[in-house]
Amino acid sequence: MAKSSSVAKSNRSGGPRSDEGKRIASSNALKSGAYSNTLILPGEDESQFRQIEDQFVRDFHPEDMAEITMVRDLAVLA
Repeated sequence: MAKSSSVAKSNRSGGPRSDEGKRIASSNALKSGAYSNTLILPGEDESQFRQIEDQFVRDFHPEDMAEITMVRDLAVLA
């Protein structure tokens, strides 16, 4: 009996099935940008991002790769 209820549940909740639904769902992480694989989101200005990133580098003076990564992450979230 448990197996049939698992199958029934998987039929209800499997995410988008159509190509259009999959395309839309693939951009869910872009809503905030925090978890996006894209550095510059659609509609954002790359030069403005670079200015913010450069300012953060000047302000925080990162000295190693870990600090550089944190400064870049901060710029992405700004």
